[in-house]
Formats: sequence, structure tokens, C-alpha cells
Amino acid sequence: MHDPVHASVDVAGCVIVADSGNNRVCLFSPSQLVLLRELISEQGSGYQLWQPYRALIEPASGRLYVGSNNGHIHVFDVMRNRRLS
Repeated sequence: MHDPVHASVDVAGCVIVADSGNNRVCLFSPSQLVLLRELISEQGSGYQLWQPYRALIEPASGRLYVGSNNGHIHVFDVMRNRRLS
């Protein structure tokens, strides 16, 4: 992690972290905080995600909403690994 700026929790208790310095959003296990996977990363997904500062998952749809420091709000379907907007 390099400059983690925001953390939220999904319905399963997993922790979602906006890692601003690494331009990524990561998913951690609920109890041990072990990295499960990168949900979105600029290098891994090819998306231009610049310094995310907030990340929340909508439980009903599974959509990941990411606010970034360049003024954009990105919406991802992390279950299908695709960007919606």
C-alpha cells in the first residue's frame, strides 16, 4: 500500500481500500486483512484510474463506485471485470 486514503466494508465484511499512491482499489479479508485481490488497478485493468480517494460497493448490484482526484466518478462491475462509466 502506498497512501491508502479510504476504507469501506462490503456486506461480507471484506474491506475495500482506495490505495491512492498505487492508483488501485483493493479487497482485503474481513478478519486478518489479507489482500484477496485488486478490484481495479491502472496496470492490471488498463483503466485510467488516477489517485482514487473513495471506493464503495453497492450491495444490491455489486457495482463499485470510485471517486478519483481528477474529478471523475468511475463505476465498475467488479463481478464481470468491466467498466460501466
